[in-house]
Amino acid sequence: MRIIHITDPASPVEVGFYLTPVYGVIVSGNYAYVAAGTQRFQILNISNPASPRLIGTCTTAYEALDVAVSGNYAYVAGEGLKIINISNVTRPVQVGYCEFIGYANRVAVNGNYAYVACIDTGMFIINISNPANPQIDGFYATPGNCEGVTVSGNYAFVADGVGGLRVINVSNPSAPVEVGFYDTPYLACNVAVVNNRAYVSDENNFSIYDCSQALGVSDNQNEMIPANISLHPNYPNPFNSSTTISYSLPTSGNIDLRVFDLQGREISTLDQGYRHAGNYKLNFDGKQLSSGTYFVKLSNGKMQSTQRLILLK
Repeated sequence: MRIIHITDPASPVEVGFYLTPVYGVIVSGNYAYVAAGTQRFQILNISNPASPRLIGTCTTAYEALDVAVSGNYAYVAGEGLKIINISNVTRPVQVGYCEFIGYANRVAVNGNYAYVACIDTGMFIINISNPANPQIDGFYATPGNCEGVTVSGNYAFVADGVGGLRVINVSNPSAPVEVGFYDTPYLACNVAVVNNRAYVSDENNFSIYDCSQALGVSDNQNEMIPANISLHPNYPNPFNSSTTISYSLPTSGNIDLRVFDLQGREISTLDQGYRHAGNYKLNFDGKQLSSGTYFVKLSNGKMQSTQRLILLK
């Protein structure tokens, strides 16, 4: 871990160094909280930046890839989300754990919720009001690879790999709704937000996006019809046995709505034929299917939209 003096942004200077793997780090007060990879969460005293000292460690069952801190708790992402009591910085203790499908790459905390970017599945929204018993309240299956997340107000900003930058309204954590996206030039890896601007590391680029238009869009899907066909995230997701799938059509015409497995084999035709412009909802029953990842695809012959379904039994 390197400590950089940035009083003069044009001429940053390294003033301190501590030898440890660093996958994620956050600073609060005189302490740096480090996700240190293989089974390690560390706390460093940085009150003297020239000489950082290790003062506390907590063993995690799996890799620690990112960390967020709120109050007396650190939230460590890796295989699941681990909640660590850091009220005694010399003796951090794990007090809670939440398991989900996929590998947690990044984590952000806002109020009573942790937002976890899972590169294999999407963004999980976890209720952390009881640190000893965190529960999944919501999920959004992003179209790409959910690599980074940050939260500002009622919105989550997701760096979604090939899916670019996604802006998601999380005012209702159990039913997150995408309100905007930008197809970034390469792979969106991580994101930070200040006011209405998103700062995205995009593999070979650093880009700044004005998100004010997305933040001003109504997120009530029942009151608007999009310019293009739109297949909304199913709810609940992950689901056990059945889930609701909704879609919107800007114009009348023939549509085709089908479910496929990971090998591209058709599982079910959910809807087909001529439909008027408007919003539609239907139920998908997965009782006869095995647990796993599936895809639902909406097409009208000219455009198509795809969402990921996670079936858990």
